[in-house]
Amino acid sequence: MNIKLIEKIQKLLALSESSNKHEAQLSMLKAQELLAKHKLSINEIKEFKACNTAIKEQESKISFTKATKWKASLSQVIADNFGCYRFFMTRNTHTIITFFGREEDIAVCNIVMEYAVDWINSAVKKLKYQYSKSGCSTKGLENDYGIGFIAGVKEKFEQQKNANPEWGLVLYKNVFSGTYRSLRQR
Repeated sequence: MNIKLIEKIQKLLALSESSNKHEAQLSMLKAQELLAKHKLSINEIKEFKACNTAIKEQESKISFTKATKWKASLSQVIADNFGCYRFFMTRNTHTIITFFGREEDIAVCNIVMEYAVDWINSAVKKLKYQYSKSGCSTKGLENDYGIGFIAGVKEKFEQQKNANPEWGLVLYKNVFSGTYRSLRQR
């Protein structure tokens, strides 16, 4: 849908509630004309208004180094399943995960990402203690555990999607995919 057209129709519908009789009539007629011309319904316009929110980018609190690349994979799985894109901002010694999408979706991605990383770190800490207590090497444990966790989460998301097709989860990535592509070309 053309966002500018929908915003124009929304403004006309708002003007149709004007106290000026002629202004209200003209705006209703113009709104009806545009709706008919572009084969849109009032419900589509109202629904678009409900889900049209600001598209932003926000750095998460999570960063990674070469040793913890599993965080990059985890961020991709989370972004794909919560309606966002993700990209990286490189600093001196680490890379920061940045989510791009609707404000609400970014907030959810950041919360889920932080929770998952905390959970993995906690589980790895316990495993390292057990391994070192029994004299086993802990080299690569965090990376291996992270990769296994990601594979499990990815599989669970797929099962959830397949088990609940009636949810009709529509991700709004298409609305801002052009903006995302232009960011990647910087």
